[in-house]
Amino acid sequence: MFLLSIFFLWILGWIIFALALLIRRRLVRKHWAKYHKMSCSPLLLSIFHPYCTSGGGGERVLWTGVNVLLQHRPHLLIFIYTNDSDCLTAPSFVFQHVRNTFDIVVKDETRIHFVPLRSEPLLRPVFYPFLTLAGQAIGSLIAGFEALVRLPSDVYLDTTGFAFTLPLFSWLLGATCGAYVHFPTVSLDMQRRVAARTSDGATNYNNAARIRRSRVLTILKQLYYMLFRLAYGWAGSAVNCRFVAVNSTWTRVRIASLFGTQPYLLYPPCPRRLEERVGEEKRKPWIISIGQFRPEKNHVVSLFA
Repeated sequence: MFLLSIFFLWILGWIIFALALLIRRRLVRKHWAKYHKMSCSPLLLSIFHPYCTSGGGGERVLWTGVNVLLQHRPHLLIFIYTNDSDCLTAPSFVFQHVRNTFDIVVKDETRIHFVPLRSEPLLRPVFYPFLTLAGQAIGSLIAGFEALVRLPSDVYLDTTGFAFTLPLFSWLLGATCGAYVHFPTVSLDMQRRVAARTSDGATNYNNAARIRRSRVLTILKQLYYMLFRLAYGWAGSAVNCRFVAVNSTWTRVRIASLFGTQPYLLYPPCPRRLEERVGEEKRKPWIISIGQFRPEKNHVVSLFA
């Protein structure tokens, strides 16, 4: 009887917390509507992108998307969760950085707000020398919980691969959730490589020699990947995530298998100036591969493709 009472109190606590979030969201809407002098209630869109000033391909996608949404949704307010000091203290510098880096001019900067995310360090892989995927997943739950409390939004987007934040916004807040996936956090390919116990550039960085040499450790790591794959798949499934977009056909195949949905294929923006276009007769039969130099990129594979 005592345990049953504890269980009901626990459920009641979460219900009260969810109701408090809904009330807070209503108050936040009123505050920002008054701040921006809007005649109607604004739509609050929050984006989980803690490293929005990194200057990589993911950030080009982010700022291109933000710019398009602002142009087509006049009553939309965008909130980006981040721990970047420039974002929190000098937003104008950030927008100038976006312009200098990507040649993207944000049309309406006043409708973009940065929300502090103090638990961001928990997302960094350096804190988890072992069981990195699980560590980051737990860290993202804590960071997502903080984000949820700081700014409860109507629509929530994860654009950095932290899918475990989606159920928080979906279940506790009833927000419409979506994700843009650049690369699956875990996949069946990773599990197969561990099972193969081979040594090559594609697997060395996340499959230590001591694991490859041990059959028991290999089996345990396969089990770890399998359990994580199931949890990751549930987090990004239609139960929690209304819409998913991916950046390539390779990612679409794997995300469709993991999430059990058919994601939209939305290639990253690749601008090219009109005056730089040349006729077919002037083109050279060259392929330029541009990317960061990290072990998991495995650029050697492209040479044999």
